[in-house]
Amino acid sequence: KGDNIIREDIKKEVINYGYSLANLGTFYIIDSIEIVCKSDNPIKILKDIENNIYKNLAKKYKQNWKTIKSNIVNATNNMNNLRYSKSENSKILRYSPKMVIGDIADKVKCIK
Repeated sequence: KGDNIIREDIKKEVINYGYSLANLGTFYIIDSIEIVCKSDNPIKILKDIENNIYKNLAKKYKQNWKTIKSNIVNATNNMNNLRYSKSENSKILRYSPKMVIGDIADKVKCIK
């Protein structure tokens, strides 16, 4: 698949999870999943997302990596809160950024 097709597939999945495109962290999540998809070793990338993803995005966007992480965590918390508020199930799973990144990379067939 071409890069644009993969990015669109990722974006659709991120929206399906309940992320808002009004949140900057959502775009960082999309970029994070793209990093995993373009990697020769996605499992290794996912084992240390701070060094392998957040710090790469920090260089790309000229931000502190902790700012990138904070934006991603906030977007994920917002998504989790939205899912929780719409659910009848009080035991609904709360996703971490790492879970979302890995799960969507797998769904769009980036992880073999």
